[in-house]
Amino acid sequence: MFNLNELQNHYRWKIIVKMPENGSFEKIPVYVNYFRLPHDEKLQLLNEIDKAQGTHALDLEDKMLNQIFQGWDEGEIKDGKENLANTEENRQKLLNISEFRIAIMEGFLASMGGDKGKPAA
Repeated sequence: MFNLNELQNHYRWKIIVKMPENGSFEKIPVYVNYFRLPHDEKLQLLNEIDKAQGTHALDLEDKMLNQIFQGWDEGEIKDGKENLANTEENRQKLLNISEFRIAIMEGFLASMGGDKGKPAA
C-alpha cells in the first residue's frame, strides 16, 4: 500500500559507473542518495535541459545534478584506502568525472521508472 505519510524526501539508489578499461568497461556499482524533487520541478528542469544548447545546457544540468545528488553512504566511495567523506567539495569532485556524472543522471532517470517522468502508455 502506498502511504503518503511515509514518503521521504531522500532515497537510496544503486548506480553503475562504467569506467573505460582495455577496450571495454569496468562496471562499478555504487549506492548514492537522491533528493526527491517535486514532479513539476523535475519535469521543468528536464524539459529545459532538452531544449537548451551549449553552455546553458551544461549550467542547467549542473543545477539539476546539484539538486538531486545528495551523496553516498559511508564506505561506498574510497580515496585510496580511506573512505571518501560525503562533503560538498567531494560531491563536486565526483560530478567533475564524466563517467560518474553520467551514472548519476542515468540512475536518477531509472529511479523515475526510466521514463523521464512521462505518464505510462
